[in-house]
Amino acid sequence: MKYIFILLMVIVELFGGVVKSPVVSVNADESLATIQIAKIDVGMSGFIVHNIAKNHNTILKNVVVKSYDEQSQIATLELSEYDALRQNALPSGNWHVEVGDMVVLAFGYTRGILIAPSEDIYYRITRATKHLQWIHPDIFATVLSFTGHPTPLREDFKKLVISTSVGLLYIYIEKKLYTVDSQSFKILNISEAPLIQKEVK
Repeated sequence: MKYIFILLMVIVELFGGVVKSPVVSVNADESLATIQIAKIDVGMSGFIVHNIAKNHNTILKNVVVKSYDEQSQIATLELSEYDALRQNALPSGNWHVEVGDMVVLAFGYTRGILIAPSEDIYYRITRATKHLQWIHPDIFATVLSFTGHPTPLREDFKKLVISTSVGLLYIYIEKKLYTVDSQSFKILNISEAPLIQKEVK
């Protein structure tokens, strides 16, 4: 059991750091861009920061790593509208993604939420990891109570992610722990975690 906890700690720490890289190219309709980077996982999400003037910048687009070529070390990013900081009272601006803009990936990967089948398994996993700030799933239950959805939809997860700045979702199913990017909903890692649930007497 001790080794399972060590394994879980290592897996969580692998996704702990923010990754930054400048845009190498962008297509005409700003739907795709590329960066050059030594290693990246398909499915990781982030955003593009554009410099407006000295010491002034703005976030332009959401990005998700669509593909990665290990030989050329080129990652292709899928771009979409950035909606995490919506403010209707402010002007949106007419800036465009340019070569040299900074791509920030794995932002929020230090915060996670775990969906587990029982309270016992939830606490055993979360207590084994010290380098991640866990958002309690009861907050998600509150979100679901407002939407009225008995079964969570992807849009429910999106509302939770935006309101709590959670970067990673962990889902424990059938003795496996799935690490999921909260924006793209892509599975980043699957690890064996054969935890035996304690019986409640």
